[in-house]
Amino acid sequence: YLSGLRTIRAEQIHLTPINAYPSLAIYGSRQSQLLEPQAFRTQHLTIQFIHDMDTASQAQRLLDLTSHGGAVARICNRVDDAQAIYAELKRERIPGLTLINARYPLEERQIREQHVEILLGKDTERTPNQRLIVIGTQVLEQSLDYDVDVMVTDLAPIDLLLQRAGRLHRHQRTRGSQHQQPILYVQYTLRTDGLPNTDRWKKIYAEFILWQTWRILFAQASTSHMSIELPRDYRPLIEAVYAAPADLSAEDPHAELIQAARARLVSAQAKQRDQAVQRLTPNPLSRDALVASGTPEFIEDTEGALAGWQIAKTRLGDRVTVIPLYRHAHGLTVDAAGSEPLGTIDPEDFGKQNRLLKRSLPLSDPRLVAYFRKHGTWDLPKTPPLLKFTPSLVLNSTGRTTIQDVVLHLDEELGLVIGREEAGD
Repeated sequence: YLSGLRTIRAEQIHLTPINAYPSLAIYGSRQSQLLEPQAFRTQHLTIQFIHDMDTASQAQRLLDLTSHGGAVARICNRVDDAQAIYAELKRERIPGLTLINARYPLEERQIREQHVEILLGKDTERTPNQRLIVIGTQVLEQSLDYDVDVMVTDLAPIDLLLQRAGRLHRHQRTRGSQHQQPILYVQYTLRTDGLPNTDRWKKIYAEFILWQTWRILFAQASTSHMSIELPRDYRPLIEAVYAAPADLSAEDPHAELIQAARARLVSAQAKQRDQAVQRLTPNPLSRDALVASGTPEFIEDTEGALAGWQIAKTRLGDRVTVIPLYRHAHGLTVDAAGSEPLGTIDPEDFGKQNRLLKRSLPLSDPRLVAYFRKHGTWDLPKTPPLLKFTPSLVLNSTGRTTIQDVVLHLDEELGLVIGREEAGD
């Protein structure tokens, strides 16, 4: 079932027989049917493994990959890594260099998303000798319809790696001689015990899944690269990674570490299921009472004190959305230049409130989330209704502030930089 993989044998990872991908199951009252429609596109993808450590080396690799033209995407798991690589390349004054991440004000992020699709989308008329480099985070694996000749990505769960690879040679176009075949470069560094170093990513992705991805895809490779065929290999690869590692033997030097990582994941998932159960809404078709006992009590929360309890969460983790403002000598302004004073906000002026919301950006750093959950507010006699749960982030005239020893800088090109303070500041 891994006939498309030159370097991994099915008997080595004990794959069980599974249905082809893509497949469509149709269930009726009397019978069911499994269809295997023809995939709209077959892609032979080469994966190469690289271990660049410093930012300068990573930036130079992107330059080398596009030295004779072509479009490359560099997807980082962390925003600060993407910002650092972009800043390194910015010195080269490359016209086709673009950065995109989730730490831009909403309207700026939308502009950048449109820019990526204009440069790399289906209808672009870019030429093979044109050099284009786009650097970003998970924003580049979701929603955007773009096409690149080559991609470099941090190690990520197998399903996300394959999703990112879906932007390689996505559209029909003329490509340079060096980019005739799609190549996905997977970036990671190794620990002294031979496992990938996941310290910077394990708060984003489960360590067990990262190690399993590496183990299934890379550990048994006889060379520094391998080939797969998509979509045929989607299902066996994903199911091999997410299954319990039954093929781990006591002689495997990493067996104990990988099993311990899996135990941590299983424990975390159990806690997440408990949280989900607490937030389940009653079945709308059930005849049971909405509450277990007593009379339903409806509370009008005019101050937002119960917002954390009332809002239905649809994803794990916590974050706050803030609206950056700038403090100048003449007062608060919406823009960094100080030409658009905040002024008063009429609670009935929904147009102005919506314009401010277009400037909002999310924060997920736990230190900042805790601060704004406790202290986030607007310095106004009455908080406008649309802004009640979106506090202001007040920066100085250069776009900087410090909160709980966390240095913030809203940079026009990089987006919000967290915890990094340039020399001389």
